[in-house]
Amino acid sequence: MRPFGRANDLWSWDGSGWTLLTPSPLPRSWPSTRNGHGLAYDATSRGVLLVGGQTNSTQSDETWLYAEGLSERPGLVYRLAFAFAQAGVGAVVRSVDAQVEAAGGGAQVDGGAVSGAVLWRYSPREQAFFPELGNDAGVGGSPSPLFWASADAGVLDDLFVGPRQELTFAVSPVGANDGQTTAALRASGITVVVRYRRP
Repeated sequence: MRPFGRANDLWSWDGSGWTLLTPSPLPRSWPSTRNGHGLAYDATSRGVLLVGGQTNSTQSDETWLYAEGLSERPGLVYRLAFAFAQAGVGAVVRSVDAQVEAAGGGAQVDGGAVSGAVLWRYSPREQAFFPELGNDAGVGGSPSPLFWASADAGVLDDLFVGPRQELTFAVSPVGANDGQTTAALRASGITVVVRYRRP
């Protein structure tokens, strides 16, 4: 460990010793070197939040989440801006359907293998992704559809965020990150249907 200076390595303390968790090579999405940052445990995502810090000569305003090896598993994030539909202020969303063709899987530490992909829905209220549906399509075969739909007002109110009214979905391989030695994912573009009533 580095007692002084800037670093971007990640360590875990088990009560008696430290374990280096930094993946090698580093994924494309990983915090830059910094010091003076804040760390906190987030019980909702069961992960660690990194906030701010000094990067080179700049004070960072970034927030990062490390949750159960999230950065080690490949995934695709789909972010769509409903505001571009120009539905008008006060439009009432009635339902949302999302579908993507995907296949995934990986080799496990114990020598076994898993096949399939999972569709995740992002909750702005909880600031976390939640798994909605999985399939058992392996990367060596044809992708299978993952379909999610909701007309529940409580769920729909928690889908859209910001002035662009963005909604976010993601796809990842099945399997726990800490139990996989390799993982792969194939997925198509996502189709999202938003049914709404104009004011």
